Amino acid sequence: MGACGKGVHLPRDGTYSFENLYVGNDVHVGIGPFLSAVKSRIYLGDKVAMGPGVMIFAGNRNLGLHGKFMFDVTDAEKLPSDDKDVVIEEDVWVGGNVIITSGVRIGRGSVIGAGSVVRRSVPPYCVVAGNPARVIRARGTVAEIMAHEAILYPPEKRLSTEQLQRVPGACGGAMAASVNDHGDPAQRGETGPI
Repeated sequence: MGACGKGVHLPRDGTYSFENLYVGNDVHVGIGPFLSAVKSRIYLGDKVAMGPGVMIFAGNRNLGLHGKFMFDVTDAEKLPSDDKDVVIEEDVWVGGNVIITSGVRIGRGSVIGAGSVVRRSVPPYCVVAGNPARVIRARGTVAEIMAHEAILYPPEKRLSTEQLQRVPGACGGAMAASVNDHGDPAQRGETGPI
């Protein structure tokens, strides 16, 4: 295994690319996971919890090889762009039967709804769901999340108000809307596929 923290539960019935798997402390992975990384890495931060049947594909096939069946393309023929790290930051809940694809980063404190397909990175403290996954809402206002961070993290590890307000994509809009009480950001068209 690349690295493994304390208090980690990886079920025996899972399929893992152990040499490219880096796991923090207090991580629980539900039954039947498939975590695959051939030329990339999978990082699971501290306090990550995953439901059953989660699949993480940190790689892809080289689809540009012609004159060869895709089945016959080997890992040695992969391009650097075919495999990209997957990073799941700390304090993330991933529901059952979620699929996470190559190159995705899931921000701290986020929740991924069961059965979602996540193909783009998720900002911190967002709730996403669907196929493709879309931002549903923020986990709270900027003030609520800042209070949460003040309890859990030392000052040097906390996200700043500016970082939370600048979060790219819909979740930043959801946070601003919840602070300003302008209604549901999804109704204003601020959500998008992840």
